[in-house]
Amino acid sequence: MRDLWQWSDEGALPIIVDAASCTHGLLDNVPEELSDAELKLWNQLRIMDVVEWLRDEVAPHLPIVHSMGRIAVHPTCSTHHMGISDDLVALAGLCGEAKVPEGAMCCGSAGDRVMLHPELVESATREERASLEAEDFDAFVSDNRTCEMGLEMISGKAYDSIAVLLERASRPVVTP
Repeated sequence: MRDLWQWSDEGALPIIVDAASCTHGLLDNVPEELSDAELKLWNQLRIMDVVEWLRDEVAPHLPIVHSMGRIAVHPTCSTHHMGISDDLVALAGLCGEAKVPEGAMCCGSAGDRVMLHPELVESATREERASLEAEDFDAFVSDNRTCEMGLEMISGKAYDSIAVLLERASRPVVTP
């Protein structure tokens, strides 16, 4: 907690987390061992998921110069819990035609479970994968790297972070 306080310039800077499950964990699990003074400092921290930061601080100033085509968006369990799934889809929509595939729910990755038990992801994404195969998508995004890894491993589609998609869509056109 003290490190977050120092790194954020005593709460002046937001703490941006680029993994929805980690953001959700930080927001939902205030450390019980905090003293009253530390709890006061904790409550002054502004912890934001990358989706919120991109929505509020980046996207309004970002010139989108490339359409990324049809984009499959996988909102994670944590984006649902934090109420930012629509924001994730809207950010992808800035870059092209964004759609949440039918059956997109919990991917079953659960952090390291994707590497230890890929059968969980295979089972949890059956409907979503059928939807991905039935449609043509040009890009695939989510808001948590382990979910992206699990979806990529099981579907064979290259999943990226929403931040990567926005960067690619806003990359300046270079003319020789």
